[in-house]
Amino acid sequence: MNKLQFLKEITKSGNQITISGEAISDQIDVLVNLNSKGLCFKECVFENDVYFENIDISYGIKFINCTFKKSIAFNNCQASKFDSKFNFDNYHIYFKSVKIDGGLYFNGNNKIERGVIISNKSVINKLQVKSLLSDKGGFSVIDSTIEKQFDINQSRFAIDFEISENSIINSMIRIEKLTSSAIVFSDSNCNNIVHIWSGEINSLIFNDGYFKQDVNVKAVSIIDTMTIFGTDFKKNVSFKIQDTTNKTSGKLTKIYIESGKFGEQFIVNGDNTQIDELSIITSKQLEGDIYFNSCELLKTKISGNNYRSNIVFNHSNFNRLNFDFFYNYSTLSIISAKSFNENSELSIAHTNLGKSHLFNTSLNTFEKINIYHSVLSEIITANVKWFDDKKLNTNTSPCSHHFSYKKEIYRQLKFALEKQGDRIASLKFKALEMSAFKRESFSKVKWYKRILNIDRFILWVGQSNNFGQNWLKPALL
Repeated sequence: MNKLQFLKEITKSGNQITISGEAISDQIDVLVNLNSKGLCFKECVFENDVYFENIDISYGIKFINCTFKKSIAFNNCQASKFDSKFNFDNYHIYFKSVKIDGGLYFNGNNKIERGVIISNKSVINKLQVKSLLSDKGGFSVIDSTIEKQFDINQSRFAIDFEISENSIINSMIRIEKLTSSAIVFSDSNCNNIVHIWSGEINSLIFNDGYFKQDVNVKAVSIIDTMTIFGTDFKKNVSFKIQDTTNKTSGKLTKIYIESGKFGEQFIVNGDNTQIDELSIITSKQLEGDIYFNSCELLKTKISGNNYRSNIVFNHSNFNRLNFDFFYNYSTLSIISAKSFNENSELSIAHTNLGKSHLFNTSLNTFEKINIYHSVLSEIITANVKWFDDKKLNTNTSPCSHHFSYKKEIYRQLKFALEKQGDRIASLKFKALEMSAFKRESFSKVKWYKRILNIDRFILWVGQSNNFGQNWLKPALL
C-alpha cells in the first residue's frame, strides 16, 4: 500500500475501518481529520515515519501487532468521541503487541480525552510525551518494554499514569510537571534512574516493583498518599519537598510504608514543612535505612516487628507520636526532636522499644504522655529533657492500677539510665517510682491504716533524703 492509497482508506466516513497485513513503505503524513468510528491497524508494517498532525482523530486509533521501522508521532491532535464498541477499553490511542524501532512521540498540544495505553509486550525504543492532556483518561504502560528514552513532560491526566504488570524500563525515567490522579509503579522493573520533578498528583504508589538505580522525587505536590509496599530499591530513594535552585515547592501529605527493601537509604528531606500523617508497619519484609530529616509530622504511627530496618527521625518534630504493638529488635533513633502545635501527645502502648535511641529530645514539650503495657528498660538516651509526672497517663483515674503503671514506667526508666551511668536522672526516676509506690499502697487501704502502717514508716525514712536527691533534710533531722 502506497501513501495515497493509505490516506484514501483511513479518511473514509462511516463505521470502523480496519487495515490488516499491509506494508507501507512511504512516509505517512496525516493532515486531515478522521471521520470513521474508529481506525484499527492489525499486523501492519510501517517502513518509514508516520505523522498525525493538527487533526481530530475522532474515536481514536488502535495498533495491534504492528511494526514501525522508524517513528510515529502525534502533533497537536485531539480525540473526544466515544463508541462503546470501539472504545470498550476506555482509551483513544491503543498500542498492543507493537514494536517501534524509532520512537513514539507526542508533541505540541495533544488533547486525547481518554488517554493512551501501551500493552501486551510492546517494545518501544524511545517514548517522549510533551503537553498531552487527557480529561477522562490516563497513560498506561502495561507488560511492555521501553529501551532508550522515557520522558513525560508538562502533561495532565484525569486518572493514573502507570507502569505495571511486568513492564521493563531500561532507560532513565524522567517525569516533570505532571498532573495526574496518581503515578503508579507496580510489578515492574526499572533498570535506570527515576527522576520525578514538580507537578501535582493525588498519590504516588510503589507496589511490588524493582528499582536498580536511584529514585529521586523533588518538589512534587502529593495531595493524598505516598505508598511503598513490597518494593525492592537497590540504591537511594530520595524525597525532597523544596527545590531551592528552581524556587519550586512540593507537598507530602501522607506516607504509608509497609514492606520494602532499601539497598542504600530511603530519605525524606522535609525542609520543615508539615506532613499530615506517617504510618510505618515494620516486619521482616521491611529492610534498610529510613530517614526523616527536618519534617513536621502531625500524626505518626509506628507498629509491627522491626527486625531489619533502621528508622531515624533527625531534627523532626511531632504533634502526635504513637507506638502501637511495636517490637523493636533493630534500631529506632529520635534525634533533636520536640513537639509542635497544641494537643501534642506521645503514646506508647503494647510496645517494646528495645534499644531505641533518644538523643537531644525534648519529651517535656508534649502535653500528654501515655505509656501502657510497654518495655522501656533498654532505651539509650543522651541529653533528654524528661516529661513532668503530671503529664503521664492523665486519661486514667487515680487508682491503684494507675499508680502501679506509673511505678513500673519509672522503674524501667531508672534501670535504663542506671546502666548508662546517668546517676542524676536515674535518682529522679527512683524518687518518682517510690512516690508512685506510696500512692499505690495508700490507695489500696482504708484511711486509718494509712496512718498506722509499717509501709508508711519505711517510705517516710526513704523520703528523708528524697531518695538520695536531698541531703539537707536528714542533716536537719
